[in-house]
Amino acid sequence: TQAGQRIINRKKEAIATSLNQEGNPIAIESFGGNLYILDTVQNILKLPQTDEGFGSARHYLADKVKIDLSDSTDMAIDGSIWILTNDNILKFTQGEQDTYFIKDDVLTTAKALYTDFDSNYLYVLENNRVVVFDKEGMYQEQYVWDGFKDATDIVAIKDKTILILSKSKIYQLTRPD
Repeated sequence: TQAGQRIINRKKEAIATSLNQEGNPIAIESFGGNLYILDTVQNILKLPQTDEGFGSARHYLADKVKIDLSDSTDMAIDGSIWILTNDNILKFTQGEQDTYFIKDDVLTTAKALYTDFDSNYLYVLENNRVVVFDKEGMYQEQYVWDGFKDATDIVAIKDKTILILSKSKIYQLTRPD
């Protein structure tokens, strides 16, 4: 094997087989022991944790919430579920859509989103930059670099360090105090 490559010989099994074959799942997150799936056809699915693994997928959004998430690109959870589209961020709490809007129209090619329970910010990866918003929708700052064009994911650690995955490399940004 190549250096750093492992071959896994353990048994692999599907832990959730209740997803609809006609769906288009694009993101998975864990929160409170449950799994959440962002599906551009079926919207947001919740798989509750059980003693045996995970229960059947059910719709997270309340029946009265009608929203088209077909242009969604990513999801993050901090207690609320944040959905990223190409040019917007949507917020849902306890199955209902929350009021949230970006105060400055600054997103155009959003592809990845990160936040967590301990974070005060939302981090959005676009084609050539990382944009930071607070959880009230206020633009905070951005980091621009053409090297982000191939990046696919983003993580922030304690609101100080931003990690960007790009092909076989991970880049680090350190936010100023």
